[in-house]
Amino acid sequence: METLNSKRIFFALWPDDAVRGRLEELLSKLPEDAGRKQVPGDLHLTLEFIGKASVQHYDCLRMAATRIEFAPFAFELVRFGYFPKAKVVSAEPAACQPLTELARELRNTLRGCGHTPDKREYNPHVTLLRKSPPLPWLKPFDPVLWKVDRFCLVESRESDNSGRRYKVLEEFRAV
Repeated sequence: METLNSKRIFFALWPDDAVRGRLEELLSKLPEDAGRKQVPGDLHLTLEFIGKASVQHYDCLRMAATRIEFAPFAFELVRFGYFPKAKVVSAEPAACQPLTELARELRNTLRGCGHTPDKREYNPHVTLLRKSPPLPWLKPFDPVLWKVDRFCLVESRESDNSGRRYKVLEEFRAV
């Protein structure tokens, strides 16, 4: 549970209405009993998870993010993926150097605030289902084009009935 002096936060790409609509189409193709579907309004692609941050740490992270400079770019979500340990079904992008570079630059910049990035290699994805068995029969889908001109600082809050819910706190625009 978060205290009044901390927030559970992360940095992410937040889809526009067109991309969100396509992601909702993908959600609708997944069986109702296959796991817990992500709330459509919360679909996103995480760049860097922070976790609980005190007010001071939050301010430092926020200011560090303002120093990130990147040009607009686009990528495509091209396939379903599955994380066996987490039991997560996701939509995954084709390799995209600007996406990987944005995540790397963000991780490196946030180190100046005392943030220790995850040691695992960055693996971009949009979570669609949680607590799901493998769904090997999922058919390929038409690529989803995602144009990136900003990234967001997002708060993760507990919700009574749907796990966690997300709220965009601030946007950082491309130059």
